[in-house]
Formats: sequence, structure tokens, C-alpha cells
Amino acid sequence: PDMAGGTGVRVVGGSDRGLYSTLTALKTSRLWVLNDFLSVFEALDARRRAAAEERVRFADPEATSEAVLQLQQAVREQKGREEQVQRRKQQLLAMEQACDDPDQVGHIKVLMQEVEEAEAELEE
Repeated sequence: PDMAGGTGVRVVGGSDRGLYSTLTALKTSRLWVLNDFLSVFEALDARRRAAAEERVRFADPEATSEAVLQLQQAVREQKGREEQVQRRKQQLLAMEQACDDPDQVGHIKVLMQEVEEAEAELEE
């Protein structure tokens, strides 16, 4: 028994026709196996492309998460509150300077002290 071209397949009879048929059958089976792998490779390539597109989409500098939007909203609200406190403080100072009534001035000073305490709490 001969070995068919180092393939490990024994050829009985040793005829060239039998060897040709055996090698053709082996080549055909290898092509079928490779053909089966093509669909696997195509699926893997599609997944790889989808993952790459997903990474690109998340790397978009214009894209922001919900947390960033909430943070920006909170910063705007905080800034608005701080501006409102400043306006009230200025109003109280103006009222204190415009008023001659000692009770009214005392009440305004108490309100200003409360504003300062509230600001100190916010800073902590």
C-alpha cells in the first residue's frame, strides 16, 4: 500500500487513477470545510464591525450621557440660586440703608445673618 502524497491516506492497489481520485476527494473535502468556515468568518467580521461602530459612536465628542445632562442642569440651578441670594442680600442692604426705624433695621440685620448662615452651610 502506497501513501497518497504524504496525506496519510493509504492507497490500495497503487494505480495512478486511484491516487488521483483519492487526492481529488481530499481536496474537495478541504474546500467544503473552508467553505463552512467562510460563514463563520463573515459572522465574526460582522460582529467586529458592529463593535467598532459602537466604539466610534461612544467616542463622539458631541455625545453626552444622561449623567452629564443632569450635572449641567444642577449647576445651572445652583448658579440661579446663588444669583438670587446675591439679589436678596443687596435688597436687604438697600432697605437697611434706606430705613430709619431701629426695629426694621434690626429685623433686616437678622435676615442678613440668616442669609450668611445659609451660605456657610452651602459651602460646607
